[in-house]
Amino acid sequence: MRENDKAIFTLLDTQRDWRARSVERMEFSSARWVERTRSYHVMPLRDTLKKYMQGRILKPTSAWVRLPVGTLPKDLLLGFELTVAGAPTYRVLRSDSGGMQARYLMNLASAAGLPTTTPATFSTVSWPKISLEDLLDEIFTFEGSSWRKACGAQCGPHNPLLQYLSDGIFGTDKRGRKYLTAQVLEYWKSLTFDPMKQILGPRIEHEYNERETLATENPLLVLPRLKELGILGSFPHKSVSMLTCWRELNNLLGMAAQQSINPHATQSEREAAARLISSYGDYGYHWVVFTDCFIKLDEPFTVTMRERRPIPFQDNAVRKSFHFWTMHRGVTQKVTFNDAASNQISLHATDSNVEFAHRSLKVLDRKKKPLRPQPRQEYKNDELYLIYSNEDSRKNRIHVKSVLRPTFPIRIIHRFILIAILVTGLALGLTLSTSLVGAVTAAHLALILTPTTFAASLLLVRESSPLSASLTKAMRITIALSLAGLWLSIVALYLNDDIYAPKPPSPRPTPTVIPVRDVHS
Repeated sequence: MRENDKAIFTLLDTQRDWRARSVERMEFSSARWVERTRSYHVMPLRDTLKKYMQGRILKPTSAWVRLPVGTLPKDLLLGFELTVAGAPTYRVLRSDSGGMQARYLMNLASAAGLPTTTPATFSTVSWPKISLEDLLDEIFTFEGSSWRKACGAQCGPHNPLLQYLSDGIFGTDKRGRKYLTAQVLEYWKSLTFDPMKQILGPRIEHEYNERETLATENPLLVLPRLKELGILGSFPHKSVSMLTCWRELNNLLGMAAQQSINPHATQSEREAAARLISSYGDYGYHWVVFTDCFIKLDEPFTVTMRERRPIPFQDNAVRKSFHFWTMHRGVTQKVTFNDAASNQISLHATDSNVEFAHRSLKVLDRKKKPLRPQPRQEYKNDELYLIYSNEDSRKNRIHVKSVLRPTFPIRIIHRFILIAILVTGLALGLTLSTSLVGAVTAAHLALILTPTTFAASLLLVRESSPLSASLTKAMRITIALSLAGLWLSIVALYLNDDIYAPKPPSPRPTPTVIPVRDVHS
């Protein structure tokens, strides 16, 4: 059944029926990475797949199944491990996943009662042919590394998309003029990006991407790939088939949006149309992870995925301004919260030097607003944040917001040392600005500065965990600069003769003792 698309589509449609429980654990133990482990408790699949086993003489007890085991963001995977029923397995190729997602979307279109298109044909044989399914395949397979590399993190200075599509893709004519001009690009964007924004913007859970970095929202990004595959032919700027496919994609999504609220459509058609819109928007951000596994159809089993993701520290302007004092860093994790009958998510501060600011732990939707409805169960303390829900109406994607900080003793010690240095500097300044100028000796300064310097030095060189060191980095730099400034001030005052260093007293002469002779001798 791993080659049976209908069986795979059924598994995608009924994930909450055969996944009894989803448990995700996130551990913060490193300054750069969060360890994520997600487990699915899967019920026996015979009832879900029985209609695809009809007609067989013998009743199979096991089968090869292409199983959708979750989703992953379109980023590089680090430390990825996948086990099914305790046996290590692998994920299918991303190109195969993209093709499966494209066929699934076309299946949803059929289920919603929407017309599906076929490859367009033209009388001129030089026109290349491209189907809507082919375009969806490339859109879902696109992961954006070449685009991000070409335009940089801020998407370039002026028109990066024009440069990206022109360099090595469309080229120039015999006179050196570019085939693709800014006017042509704006016309293409009016056929792709602008309609996508109108259709998807109000209907997807996340904020619409205004930076044009997702192929689902800006299909122009897949043109280099289509050129590599030879689909665009020798004159991509004249590809009528490509323009036709863009219009067909817009029409499909527009009709799905209308069908999802059509009172004359059946309930199943409205649900399929709504799922088509949400799936298309979500596939721009995530891969669907498929794996080919051999399972027993009458026994439950567990699917486990492990990976490491970067910690995306996110600080607001106020927290960032006072980060050296608070030593707080905000972290937001994106998680799936409605892909099983019940979902449980837990965040763990496994570093003994770090804790959660539990009053800042909260759950948001993908538009960064308070989640509605709230999780059925919630528990939080300094080391653990746990949420659980089995509500049918819960959101599919949520943000779990937390704030990491050093433990209370570490924060107090850092603040005490910084205050001691500042008070010492203030006292020194007030002393030297009064009538005591010239009366402060080096011995007085040594008595005042030695304890503070010794304590600050121990703190700065103290070994700590990488995560704790990352959180206290700004405070350590502030302490080091304050201590350096204090000592530079002392040196400057000494060179200016504002600090009195008395000379040691000269030794007193030793009296000479003359022995007295006995007069009677």
